[in-house]
Amino acid sequence: MKPELEEPPLLLRYFRKYYKSIDDGLIEDTVEPFTDYDVRELRRLEHGAIIRAGLAGALSGLAAAMGALVVDHIDALGETSVTRFIQNYPEVFITIIAILATIVEVSYLYVLGVRTIHELSEKTEKTRLAAIQDQSWEFDLTRLALEIPFSTNPVFGIDPMREASPLKTLMISLAYKAKISISSFVAKALVKRVLGRSAARSIIELATVPIFAVWNALIFAWVLRKVRMVLIGPRLIRELALLAFPNSDYTPDDGYQASMATALGVLIVQKGELHPNAARLLDYLVQSFGLKAGQFSDKREVLYEQISRLDPQDQLRLFRSCLLVAVLDGNYKKREENLLADIATRLNLEWSTAEVKRYANSLKKSGWITDESLRKQMTGLFHSAHIKETDTAK
Repeated sequence: MKPELEEPPLLLRYFRKYYKSIDDGLIEDTVEPFTDYDVRELRRLEHGAIIRAGLAGALSGLAAAMGALVVDHIDALGETSVTRFIQNYPEVFITIIAILATIVEVSYLYVLGVRTIHELSEKTEKTRLAAIQDQSWEFDLTRLALEIPFSTNPVFGIDPMREASPLKTLMISLAYKAKISISSFVAKALVKRVLGRSAARSIIELATVPIFAVWNALIFAWVLRKVRMVLIGPRLIRELALLAFPNSDYTPDDGYQASMATALGVLIVQKGELHPNAARLLDYLVQSFGLKAGQFSDKREVLYEQISRLDPQDQLRLFRSCLLVAVLDGNYKKREENLLADIATRLNLEWSTAEVKRYANSLKKSGWITDESLRKQMTGLFHSAHIKETDTAK
């Protein structure tokens, strides 16, 4: 049983259809080594796409500058109905040029994003787990290409937004969207201050060209960083499963299953969104252990009551698994740290939040790493937690 997918917006359905039209890739349960060569190829693809995104921003800014250049030299073009319109409404003309350039730029960036993600996904299909292959994979990738936020809808009774602040979420979104406009405004103000208010419009507009290029490159790199986390998700989940359930014939009892499901639900709430890797881990638990919707909860008090009934070794294994779940998306928030600290105190465990933070940052920044490096890092983080020694044991 898999969680029902929400009906995607029209724009998302259209681009997903396009993504499918260039995707003849198979979905097969395979596990092949991920080597240094694979890492180099993926980074090469990323760098090329980031450069093209930056050039698209520069050309868009240059188009607005060319419109301003026409306004500055309109007298040299003779007397026509078009030139009279430009003379009477210069700002309107520049705005029209900028809007048209932006439409072309955004369309190109969306297609570039879809194609780049497709190429990256093709080269990361070495690890495919049957338990976490479903239609949501394509929706997740298309959401990333179009910069559409991940789902915040409840699934299996888990509400990612249950403890989130709507106002804080809105303010972060507005701040993100305002960065480019503010940067452009500051650049134009600096040019006017240096050259004086008599500076030609075209010179002022040219000052924003590097800003558009840099912001495009940075934003595209930021999107690709999120893409990396989704595409290495199956490898992360596979390593987590091998550590959390080390024996092939090991099936946790109902108490351990329920505790694992609730721990995942509570951590999802702390993140404030249903990241694709967390969604796939939900699928893994459902498909591998037959968990039902009623076994999932997102409430702390339920988790604390469940883990109190586990034996010490299962408590330790569950907490270690939580450390890995916390970094599945490459982010480690203060709310997650507080939750883990509370659990560790209740279970009398020693752990290092600095180690969790270090690994999350390493995973987010390096992204493409070999299977050997990934296994080494996850194993190290998993075993970084221990049961505290009692005075008697000392």
